[in-house]
Amino acid sequence: MGTEIPNFYAVEGLDGVGKSTIVNELVKSGYNVLTTPPTEFKKLRPVFEHKDLRLRFLYYLLGVMYAVKIAQKIESGERTISDRYLLTTISAHEAMGLTPRWLSICMPIIKAVPIPENTFLITCEEQERLKRMYQRGANLVDKNNLSINKKILEGYFKWSNKLGHTLTTIDSTNIPPERVVETINKLTNK
Repeated sequence: MGTEIPNFYAVEGLDGVGKSTIVNELVKSGYNVLTTPPTEFKKLRPVFEHKDLRLRFLYYLLGVMYAVKIAQKIESGERTISDRYLLTTISAHEAMGLTPRWLSICMPIIKAVPIPENTFLITCEEQERLKRMYQRGANLVDKNNLSINKKILEGYFKWSNKLGHTLTTIDSTNIPPERVVETINKLTNK
């Protein structure tokens, strides 16, 4: 398994649960924020988005590996959080139809990816999640994922267990983003 990086965390969750809002609030709490794919990779995203699923997976996996290299360069006492990370990369692609054989071929790379100290899985009641997603402007990927979201969600639990990631679920349905941030801050302050 990958080594755990102290003070490095990830926020995962389906589209519309409030991840971006929560991450923006975490910046105000002093976190360094990384995104996957990283900004440097985003201009290449259209090249891989609707191509061969295996190539798309490799693009996102390389984005995770690049983000973790940046995280490792940040001063050790500073808290860093990644807006999506390895669990989303694997779970979403598996739900899209990436074969077990391809995941098996990539497993040495997957297992070498460093592990966050904690991964926060933000959840939300489905009707509320859809309402939020459409209010912020659902894109084509959001709409395409509607049929596989249940599999993606199941994948978070499956892959966190397989890869040894600590997974803390936070239901954001009836609480404001500030309360989610308070919860994360309590769990990340030592």
